[in-house]
Amino acid sequence: MGSAKILIADDSVTLQRVVKSVLTQQGYDVVLADDGVEAIRKFYSERPDLVICDILMPKMNGYLVCRLLKEDWSAEAIPFIMLTSQDAASDRYRGIKTGATAYLSKDFDASMLVEAVGEALENAEPSEGPGEEDEERAEMTDAEILSRVSDMLDRKLYEATLVNEISTLATQSSDYGELIASVLGLIGSFVDFAMGAVALIEEKSIGIFVNKPVLFEDFETMGSHVTENMGAYAAEPVHVDDVNIWMVDPDGNMGQGEVDEDPLATFVCMPLRAQNQIVALLALSAPVANAFSEKELSIMRLIEPAVAIVVDNARLYDRTRTD
Repeated sequence: MGSAKILIADDSVTLQRVVKSVLTQQGYDVVLADDGVEAIRKFYSERPDLVICDILMPKMNGYLVCRLLKEDWSAEAIPFIMLTSQDAASDRYRGIKTGATAYLSKDFDASMLVEAVGEALENAEPSEGPGEEDEERAEMTDAEILSRVSDMLDRKLYEATLVNEISTLATQSSDYGELIASVLGLIGSFVDFAMGAVALIEEKSIGIFVNKPVLFEDFETMGSHVTENMGAYAAEPVHVDDVNIWMVDPDGNMGQGEVDEDPLATFVCMPLRAQNQIVALLALSAPVANAFSEKELSIMRLIEPAVAIVVDNARLYDRTRTD
């Protein structure tokens, strides 16, 4: 893939020249950026096939450059190589967790760089290609780019807070029913749903949390919907008559719904994985079609591992207590 375009972001002119020389000899087209902010602009104006980035740079460090690009659906598949003097194990770990494909120290030799670039390009997933807003993004001011970073970090803090709160719930109650109510109640603080459910596949048990006014018929339909989804993951067919379906209704919403309203106009169900297997399902419903935004669904996917661990631990504890 010698014709690929590569963006090199580094504030060292010497390193830029060395890396450019090595890569152009391999037939690559090289684009240069002197700092992190310029790297963002150059990315959208040039749309490279791979990014090589220093960590310590003016205006924005390499970690933030990588994270900001990985936040963009049209850029997340682009390979990103960290090339830096920051070579401690903690720096490498942070770089990979940020989204870097590879991590090279600046005492590299030419063959190491060529091999890393070739391997990254060969293994790269197909890119979504240029986005509709590329031209505008290429013209962003420093302040606009830094504002995007601030928004991203604020969102990451919010997401980390949610994950931490869900994990903390496991220490607040030993009662499985109370735990399900706490988990779904917390989800209800950022997703507007009518009914939520946690279904234990092996135990054939479904706890349904009533978050908004609904009718009993809606509750039964929710149970049937979740049971159907359980069948896709269970070792044997699951029939609704064989499932223990129970209710959590802390605000007395059952029986208060409108006859002409459909609380299941939107229904989503996601598996909860723990110990390398699907142990439960998390389901939500709402009375409006397409009720859940992509932002809400992305947060649901983000918290899924934490919810799975909490539910699985509570499931195992409840089983031990009743044996």
